[in-house]
Amino acid sequence: RGEIEGTGASWCHYGSEDWDLFSAARHVAEKRLDAKPDAEVYTGMMPYAVVPATLDMLPYLIGRMAQIRPKFMVFDAACPWAWVLSQVLSIPCITSMTALPVPMADRESTSASEWSSCRTLDATASALKAAYGVEFNHNYSYANYSRFNIMWTSRAWHRGHDEFPQDTFRYWGPPPRRPGSIGEP
Repeated sequence: RGEIEGTGASWCHYGSEDWDLFSAARHVAEKRLDAKPDAEVYTGMMPYAVVPATLDMLPYLIGRMAQIRPKFMVFDAACPWAWVLSQVLSIPCITSMTALPVPMADRESTSASEWSSCRTLDATASALKAAYGVEFNHNYSYANYSRFNIMWTSRAWHRGHDEFPQDTFRYWGPPPRRPGSIGEP
């Protein structure tokens, strides 16, 4: 907290000072969903943490956003709660990605291709729809693209970058070196 406030930023927790992502996910999976929790909920696998924890933190975040009243939000692509929050409150959003974006076709089946069961993820998506009217695709739990996405790397380093429109996916990184340029032998 001190390091964050030392930069001039404001510290904001997710509902309480001792809030924990993994505890919140287990609580939601065990107590709030109409499905037996998948084993991955107990192993710390990120989709099984960030997706159900979204249900836990949204009530607090909705209230907090009413106080802050942001004009837009910037969030990491692996923060589904931020994407859902932006949809619930109709706040424009920008996705920040340190990893390369997942190809669109691969993105559609991420959960089924990576995990043995998606009961918890499916039940969370259903609960989000019922509570907030938001269609959340858990396949996107690490790749919540928005209308504007910033990739913190060079477009030239991303094979397949042509799939990602330049008006929506902005790459912000150093250009690749050309033979004979400064620093090249």
